[in-house]
Amino acid sequence: MNITHPKQEDIMTDYRELSRPPLKLALAEFKFSKVMNIESYLPAIQEQLRDTYPLADERSDHTVKILPGDVKMQEHSRWAFIATDHKSSVEISENAIICYCVEYPGFDVFSEACKRVLSVLHDVVQPALLTRVGIRYSNLMHAEPSQRIAELVSSDALLPDFADKLGATLHQNNETLIKTQHGQLSVRTLYGVNNVTILADIGKIPARVALDTTVSERLILDIDHFWQHDDNEPQPFEVEQAMQTLSNLHDGARKAFWTITTDIARNEKWA
Repeated sequence: MNITHPKQEDIMTDYRELSRPPLKLALAEFKFSKVMNIESYLPAIQEQLRDTYPLADERSDHTVKILPGDVKMQEHSRWAFIATDHKSSVEISENAIICYCVEYPGFDVFSEACKRVLSVLHDVVQPALLTRVGIRYSNLMHAEPSQRIAELVSSDALLPDFADKLGATLHQNNETLIKTQHGQLSVRTLYGVNNVTILADIGKIPARVALDTTVSERLILDIDHFWQHDDNEPQPFEVEQAMQTLSNLHDGARKAFWTITTDIARNEKWA
């Protein structure tokens, strides 16, 4: 079977909604200058968001900081507001707010949900600076019994040619970092025969990702496009500017997905 990959000129005009996309999780992250008393603003934030996110949860992370002659344990708290069906949520800490979605409704709807959350943060907390914006998509790809993963994605995302000559490959982990017009694009893949659904660094999130625990040949394609501020040019925390940045990053992430996947995958398997 011949596997065709889209030409660059086609990629720019061929975007369309997929009815069965391989997407397991979408998230948008907005970092801001640290607000030490963020906890005091949580009741006001929840009051404006609880119609959509009525459930609340608090979690803590611990990090070890090694100093000359001393070791300190630091605790970092995060608070989550969660939809009743656990398919979307918002997580806030002293310097970041993250919107999660496990049933992606398309970028326009997702970005509007993010904008509402960001507007509430702006009005209630009034952070001084915007320090980072990122959008991340985690895809899980399976091949049908009569297919191979190689029919779904570019060969560059799979095993090197020498692997099969040496033995049975357990997994292949790869990351590529690309400088783009709007920031940096991280493309990570995990290929193998396993039951992994999302990359481990995502950790425990306040939304229920549908786990696929059946061992099978699979590929995780994780696309993370982000912008970080220049220390010499502080960026004021403005909602419209943050959303424009998110839109630009989405365009780059979408192009990456369209470039890496094949016509067979998009026109047949996920159409």
